[in-house]
Amino acid sequence: MAQDFLFRVDDAYNKDQLRGMARIDGQFMRDLGISDGDIVQIRGKKEALATCHPLHEQDKGRNAIRIERVIQHNTGLKVGDMVSIKKVTAAAAREITLEPIQNPSPVDPRYITDLLNEVPLMKGDECVVPFLADTCLFWLQRQYLQEM
Repeated sequence: MAQDFLFRVDDAYNKDQLRGMARIDGQFMRDLGISDGDIVQIRGKKEALATCHPLHEQDKGRNAIRIERVIQHNTGLKVGDMVSIKKVTAAAAREITLEPIQNPSPVDPRYITDLLNEVPLMKGDECVVPFLADTCLFWLQRQYLQEM
């Protein structure tokens, strides 16, 4: 059975923002049985999903988890909080229903689909869709999972 580790929350690297990613040290990934690109469940006040990748070389050996602000919001975490993660198997959604949280720009649904295609989400999550010089905020109201 994999050990339990606690990680200190830190902000995601700029290039990882809005990509649904979490980064931890590669050795911790191996100790937890997590491979690059696996889905992990981040357990804060609430739970959220992310794809897990190793920290960059300059952060190697740190007991940190780098997650974007949207995931921090969805889990109720902030920088400096301690959190645990576990590897999970997530089913792909066949269809999702998004509800705008604010008045959205007229975003083409195909653009949203392409953007969120590889982002792990759970019902009740908020997600941000960049659009031109602005962003649109949505709430994942419903998801229909594919049969496994």
